[in-house]
Amino acid sequence: MKKFLLKTALFTAIMAACASIACFFIDKGLRKTEYTQYKEWNNIHGSKINADVLIQGSSHARVQISPTVLDSILQLNTYNIGIDGYAFDVQYARYKIYMQHNRQPKYLIQNMDIETLGKSETPFMREQFLPYLGDSSLKEVLMGTIFPAYYFYFPFLKYYHDFKLLKIGILEYLNLKKFEPAKTYKGYETADANWNHDFEKFKAKDSMISPVVDAHVLNLFDEFLSDCKKRNIQVIIVCCPQYYKFNEMIKNKDGLTEIYEGLSRKYNFPVLDYTSDSLCYDLKYFGGPTHLNKKGSELFSVKLANDIKKLSAQK
Repeated sequence: MKKFLLKTALFTAIMAACASIACFFIDKGLRKTEYTQYKEWNNIHGSKINADVLIQGSSHARVQISPTVLDSILQLNTYNIGIDGYAFDVQYARYKIYMQHNRQPKYLIQNMDIETLGKSETPFMREQFLPYLGDSSLKEVLMGTIFPAYYFYFPFLKYYHDFKLLKIGILEYLNLKKFEPAKTYKGYETADANWNHDFEKFKAKDSMISPVVDAHVLNLFDEFLSDCKKRNIQVIIVCCPQYYKFNEMIKNKDGLTEIYEGLSRKYNFPVLDYTSDSLCYDLKYFGGPTHLNKKGSELFSVKLANDIKKLSAQK
């Protein structure tokens, strides 16, 4: 029996060692690819951004604020690090990683929506984090919610369920294949679709929507604003356009506005609220109730850039 246990332990140790070596090469390969979401993570870690104007938020930022437009009007280098499907706790972790590897921006545009101050608990494209789970900022916010704890203690297990990622990582590491890069420019991805859905059908699913505010995430946001203030980074809080009928579905929107305005007064950072902008009343500018399409995002980006230009001229 003892001999059997020793053989089993030895076999397990050899398999774990092989898996760890494979994991190392997969991580390395994914950290150099431009495939899907890895492109932006790798630009951040590779110190390739160093923006003057940094755009941050969820998909509301990523597909609605165009660096091309801001660059042309502000004559500054702009980059969008918006991340789909995650609230401010994960956005803040991304910001901290960005600051570790890149020069700090002069301006930071922080998009806010009804879910920004909630807690990120629903996995969404979580494979994007796998090569970077060793980062303490990500570990703090992802362990036990987006990923089980054993992924962090036994990282060689994290790819066992995803043969496609294993393949991409190995092939990219060995320079045997370059996978199609993400179709983004400076982190921004256009949403070309027009919204043709019946709003009443959308409304029937959720007649009223409540903003989510988690006390811990609110404290993180306060900490973030304090850090930017100390670093002399000019934060601009932005609420992007939303279809006006969607705005009518939001309960206690005034309470959320009070939070933004209170923090704005505390740190002397401006709030630019476009949720009642003229764009909000025309369906042709939307790809969905809360996301502008390509045409809408470019028109909005022009308005935003000009408003930032006015703010900067006042200083």
